[in-house]
Amino acid sequence: MSSLITLARGCLHCPKAFCSAACPLHNPISEALSLYEQGQIEAAAKLIYERNPFPELTGALCERFCAKNCVKHRLGQPIAFSPFESEIAQYPDRRKKKEPTAKHIAIIGAGPAGLAYAYKRLLNGDEVTVYDRYPSIGGALYAFIPDFRFDKKILDQVAKRLTDRGCHFILGQEVKGELKGYDHVVYATGAYEANLAGFKLSEKIAVGLDLLYGLKHGDLKLSPTGSYFIYGGGNVALDCLRSLARLGLDVTLVYRRSELQMPGDKEQLMLAEKEGAKTRFLTVIDKVEGDQLLLKKCELGQLGEDGRRSFKVLEEGSELVPFAKLYLCLGERSSRIEGRTYIGDAAIGSSNVAAAIGSALALD
Repeated sequence: MSSLITLARGCLHCPKAFCSAACPLHNPISEALSLYEQGQIEAAAKLIYERNPFPELTGALCERFCAKNCVKHRLGQPIAFSPFESEIAQYPDRRKKKEPTAKHIAIIGAGPAGLAYAYKRLLNGDEVTVYDRYPSIGGALYAFIPDFRFDKKILDQVAKRLTDRGCHFILGQEVKGELKGYDHVVYATGAYEANLAGFKLSEKIAVGLDLLYGLKHGDLKLSPTGSYFIYGGGNVALDCLRSLARLGLDVTLVYRRSELQMPGDKEQLMLAEKEGAKTRFLTVIDKVEGDQLLLKKCELGQLGEDGRRSFKVLEEGSELVPFAKLYLCLGERSSRIEGRTYIGDAAIGSSNVAAAIGSALALD
């Protein structure tokens, strides 16, 4: 804790806090660090719980938007708030439930968004039941995040906090059709429909999420020989990359833009490279020819309206490389039915833990 207090003292308490503005939950970081510096940890926890019901989740998996936008980043001394969130999670949320209402809410999906909305409605005094097809809460955190990056015991901590507030869980049961007997049904079903970008799945071409689930929960066996390729630049791609590198396999990440343009967590990329993974930026996989991939080089273009550089595929410098397996990590979409209320990735698209929680808390 003493090291965190020292870190808190480094906050400049900027009049315009770029850290909070960049945080999907708009955590009052400067105020919390000021309390932390004074040793008022429980007061800091109270402040954060008002914005973020699960600091243990964001503390473990946040992409450090705060540090990336900290004014001290230019000095190489940015302050990341995630270690403070993990510490704050050891303190109880002392907010009281309101008087019971007559409302019974059903939430389909026990990922971060579903859990956050459940917590909000429990505090409101509503009766809440959460359904999930998996045997544990957590959604994508349970299903896909590798154990080396996320301690699943954190989910037990979250589940206890919710059950202590009166939440009912029905796990290991997929909901089909319409639920009856509830005043309101909210869908937090995530974004799991993979973008295949024209590729056809086969024994040699698979989806990154299937790789992660198979390694974590199944008996997936991978050949120790041959070259593996991960296609994409997001966090799913980096989880796949690190998972295979840690198994000692020959694995390469292929991404169409530069490393700077890559949306995934740069720290995870650095760790993957230390673990033996290789990278090929400004490269696309044009097509599969038998047991080979046709790779083509790219160059960056102008900045687009989405804030990202466009790219152009070059015809010169094409290369055929042999491969054992290709895993597609090109983004996921959600499937929605008109008339239903969605939160989290099902509403905003594949994102991050903090954004999913924020989406849930924004719903009345």
